[in-house]
Amino acid sequence: MPSVINRSDESNVALGVALPQYGTIASPKTILLVAEEAEKMGLASLWVSDRMLLPTKPKDTFDGDPWPEIFATVYDPIEMLTYVAARTTKVKLGTSVLSALFQNPVTLARRFATLDNLSNGRAIAGIGQADFRDEFEAANVPIKRRGRGFEEFVKAMRAVWGPDPVSFTGDFYNIPESRIGPKPRTAWRHTNANGCLRSRITRARGKNRRRDHAGRRTKHHDREAESDNQQLFATWCEE
Repeated sequence: MPSVINRSDESNVALGVALPQYGTIASPKTILLVAEEAEKMGLASLWVSDRMLLPTKPKDTFDGDPWPEIFATVYDPIEMLTYVAARTTKVKLGTSVLSALFQNPVTLARRFATLDNLSNGRAIAGIGQADFRDEFEAANVPIKRRGRGFEEFVKAMRAVWGPDPVSFTGDFYNIPESRIGPKPRTAWRHTNANGCLRSRITRARGKNRRRDHAGRRTKHHDREAESDNQQLFATWCEE
């Protein structure tokens, strides 16, 4: 493998790598090793995902299979990216994806904005609405919050990233008129999924079926899924 990966001016393809976040290989040493080597090689981005727990008596299978044992130890995504931000300068730092509904939209918006400022505008915030009943139970959030509640969560986060004073009123989330910072360094705005745009929201029906090498599910459109299994993915990236 070449020590540096070049990307032609005509190419729209950027290469990224997942950080060692799960199981026994995850450690401060290996996280920094992968991050620093990826930047030396010229990779475009570093990625982390999200898993709250490994249930010993799960209410759901992992798409029909046992849950991967590596989920017993999972480093937190935003803390990992903040850690490597201090040791890198160019590589983008993204979540794919963070389970937003287990968070508060004001707090999560500030955490991403803080990461974006500390990394000099390198943050890519990818959020999803999660899948498994055990995690929703542990978070004390009803699983029925998915769908409309997640859409409202996205709107509340966007309000926090907008100009002060911030205010938001919804069925699930409310923000009294306030000044909330920091704001992201880059311009964040909602768009559709067409083109290379700063922020995008795409819908995919059904549950994610495919997995990557770590057993994590990758986004896959199941055209035959029922409408009540609808998934919404939101991704923000910078200009």
